[in-house]
Amino acid sequence: MPTHTTDLDDFLCPGRDEPDDDTRTVIALLSFIGGGFSDGQKALAKAAAEDAGVPEAFALSMLHRHAGPGSRSDHFWVARRVSAGRLQYRLVSPTPPSSVPDTTESLS
Repeated sequence: MPTHTTDLDDFLCPGRDEPDDDTRTVIALLSFIGGGFSDGQKALAKAAAEDAGVPEAFALSMLHRHAGPGSRSDHFWVARRVSAGRLQYRLVSPTPPSSVPDTTESLS
């Protein structure tokens, strides 16, 4: 019989997969950026790396990969230069799905 919560989770859901490095890192970055983290790019990558259990270089690459204007579905944040050599990140709003015109014809 399981004795710890994690043991119980494994007992109840034996086929459950843990999130991969990409997913854990993006979740950590979203959490820090959404929480107003403002200590700069390298500090953000370091904090996310520690939280996700990945190397800093990996977290930094994910920070760059998912930065953008929000026009792509994998751009979750934008960077803004706040001083010489210092970037601040903020989350972007998800782009709404394009409205599809109704092409059905009336049968009357």
